[in-house]
Amino acid sequence: SINPISRNLIKVENKDSTDPRQSINPISRNLIKVENKDSTDPRQSINPISRLIQIQQAKKEKEPVYTLIEERGMPRRREFFMQVSIGQTTAIGSGTNKKVAKRAAAEAFLQLMGYSRQAPAPAKPALKT
Repeated sequence: SINPISRNLIKVENKDSTDPRQSINPISRNLIKVENKDSTDPRQSINPISRLIQIQQAKKEKEPVYTLIEERGMPRRREFFMQVSIGQTTAIGSGTNKKVAKRAAAEAFLQLMGYSRQAPAPAKPALKT
């Protein structure tokens, strides 16, 4: 005889089940993306802000400090100037918003340190046609 506690632990499987969920085999999917290392697409390259932080961490030095130093222009046509500094070394970047200015400052700092070559800026029209 089976005691009442162990009866609840025994799982009974019915092989002749007509449950449609059991008859469908799970589809195996390749969930790992294969990246093409030869690609020179700038969107797939590492963010210069992250790259600068990683370089500083590898050197066991302080992380960069970003400071907004100036805003120029009319409200819809503003230009932002961001400064990045590590110790006594600084670089300045500008852009149409704070995010772009910060990225430009990080790129300028990487070029100053010799870690990055200057990439051509994407041609983007100033006015929509």
